[in-house]
Amino acid sequence: SGAGWLMSDLMVSSVAVTENGRQVVPPFILETDFRFLAPLYAVLIGIFALSVYRLTRSMRNLDFHAISRME
Repeated sequence: SGAGWLMSDLMVSSVAVTENGRQVVPPFILETDFRFLAPLYAVLIGIFALSVYRLTRSMRNLDFHAISRME
């Protein structure tokens, strides 16, 4: 994708130069292994969804009217 290439180009371009300031030959190629990242993202999304579910479940049992009257 264009945006991914642009971001990797920005990250690598500052270190992909020789001591004279010329570009390194051959150029750096930055690759992302999505076979590793996809399951990791799935686990993180699952943890987030479980946390939101447990939070909403615990909030249902609160009596906000009684809490607001407490001193």
